[in-house]
Amino acid sequence: MSNTYFYHMMKTGGRSIVSSFQHYHHHTECDENCQTYLPQFDQYYCSLYLQYFKKRPKYIRQDHIPFYNAQKFVPTYDYTITVIRDPLERLLSHYRMLLLHRTTSWSGESDNPKWVNKGIDFFIEKFPVMYKIHQLSFFSPTLNVDEALDNIKKTTQIILTENMQEGLDKFSIKTDIKLKECRTGVSKIQVHDIDKKYVDKMKKLLSLEYLFYEKVLNYYYK
Repeated sequence: MSNTYFYHMMKTGGRSIVSSFQHYHHHTECDENCQTYLPQFDQYYCSLYLQYFKKRPKYIRQDHIPFYNAQKFVPTYDYTITVIRDPLERLLSHYRMLLLHRTTSWSGESDNPKWVNKGIDFFIEKFPVMYKIHQLSFFSPTLNVDEALDNIKKTTQIILTENMQEGLDKFSIKTDIKLKECRTGVSKIQVHDIDKKYVDKMKKLLSLEYLFYEKVLNYYYK
């Protein structure tokens, strides 16, 4: 099987992508809910996804390393993919994760519960830009929309969180790697759970990333 590098932007559904590759490689079917429940994380996982981290396979590598830092080793892979998500939905998902893991010890700065311990206002104002406007900064360190678009277009396939199977089907046409969507992870927080004034603040902060996102959608659907 050809090997694939996955530019994994946080909170876009990356576990589902890795699980899909795992099941393809092992010739197994994803169960209906992909259920391996870990109460300490309040999440459903595919068991094969957990095995991925015991011994990282060669057929797919996924990292949260930004596009421009990953170029030193990405050329060794046959294909590259990434998943992009509605910016507000992605940020809310990150916020919820931090709320759930307030008592959990994490090594990454993006996972530090300090960002939510002082309330949502603090999160909106102080959460670092590279995590807040994460998808744009992932593909352009200077938050340049055109640069980010040029870089994301260099991937073999862009996949949308909201319609993963369609993206996987597009990928299979290009590579003959036929993947089945295998949803894992549960996100419960919705826009209507947050006071409108905070939603509006988030949308304003995300305006540049929404511009990038809309251009990516136009490219994806052309």
